[in-house]
Amino acid sequence: MASVGTLVFATAIGQVLVLSITPLLTRLYTPSDFGVMAVFVAITSMILVVSSGRYEFSIPLPVLERDARLLLFGSLLINFVFFLTCFLIVALFSSGISTLVGVDSFSSFAWLIPLTVLFSGAYKAYNYLSVRQQNYQRIAKTKVIQSFSSVVVQVFGGLISQGPSGLLIGQMLGQAAGTFQLAKSTSVYDYAISKVRYLRLLLLLKRYRRFPLYDAPAAFIDTLSTQLPNLVLATLFGPVVAGSYMLAERALSMPANLVGQAFGQVLFGTVNAQKSEGKFYSTTLRAVMLLGGLAVFPTIIFFFYASPIFSVVFGDTWTLAGDYASWMIVGVAFQFVYSPLSMTLLATDGQKVNLMIHVVMLTSKMGVLAVGNSLGDPYITIVGFSIVSAVGYFIAIFVVLNHVAKNAHVLKRS
Repeated sequence: MASVGTLVFATAIGQVLVLSITPLLTRLYTPSDFGVMAVFVAITSMILVVSSGRYEFSIPLPVLERDARLLLFGSLLINFVFFLTCFLIVALFSSGISTLVGVDSFSSFAWLIPLTVLFSGAYKAYNYLSVRQQNYQRIAKTKVIQSFSSVVVQVFGGLISQGPSGLLIGQMLGQAAGTFQLAKSTSVYDYAISKVRYLRLLLLLKRYRRFPLYDAPAAFIDTLSTQLPNLVLATLFGPVVAGSYMLAERALSMPANLVGQAFGQVLFGTVNAQKSEGKFYSTTLRAVMLLGGLAVFPTIIFFFYASPIFSVVFGDTWTLAGDYASWMIVGVAFQFVYSPLSMTLLATDGQKVNLMIHVVMLTSKMGVLAVGNSLGDPYITIVGFSIVSAVGYFIAIFVVLNHVAKNAHVLKRS
């Protein structure tokens, strides 16, 4: 787990940069602008989570390096097909998309969706080749490049123009910058199309078909349950409420993701390496205890003092975001523990368990949003959503631990 420290320390530079510039962005952009960005992020996130068929997670698994490179190529190819599909949909139905999400101006920015899918999807594939090589410093370097490029464009865009365009373009260009850097250092050019062995690639895609068959639906459901409030709040209560919710989510989730994503990647590699000996349960349990301990203090602070903290840090116009954050922190805390832990399911053939967890979570969250819609109160909707999220992730943690314990026992006996 020492690799966590290396990745967290280096990645922190990029994350701290984004967090430190957010108070400036909240004074350059309005809650409504952030609401448009919330819808954009929700749509692109739901596409990106399945745009490579989840085959990027299979890249660290093969014994042979050539098989890993073929899976990299396969992931990039599938992602490119998604890019073309998104491009055609946006070209034909951009105005319809605006009507669907309840934001009239969204059609002006819909063309950024396929570009974001192209660059971000490619980044994920290259990222997991670096995970296979345990080159966490390379990953961290690209995250710094992404963060720096994004905030520079967003600040400059806010200074020279009004509206959310700077936020959205900065989001897309940040992904592009990181992708080009990671692709260059990965030397994918050694595996040009003319050298790809298509029959072997098809066999590999079939071998790891659990990822698109089970993990992709589970990941989509998980992302849908996470991003659903952004879409629903914008549609039902307007972009101001959605923007306030997004800022609260960003301020709370970004520090959590800083540690959680690093833990998840390293835990995935560690469990995969320990599978043959069946000794990975203790590693998983230690990770849960450590993550849980890290979550306690910030949860208490934000639960009681989020509103004044947000007013001081982000400005008086963002008090509503602080009100939301005081309850959202509860769900974020349990998700912080669960998200890295869920990576062990991918390394232990637990895709069906993962799918079951996310189906139950989505059903529960949709029920809360439906009740909130009937009451017509965004605050009650967000409070209920946060409580259900916390309870759901708490139960999911024990489900995963039970699966890991059984899997470790079976492998040890075999």
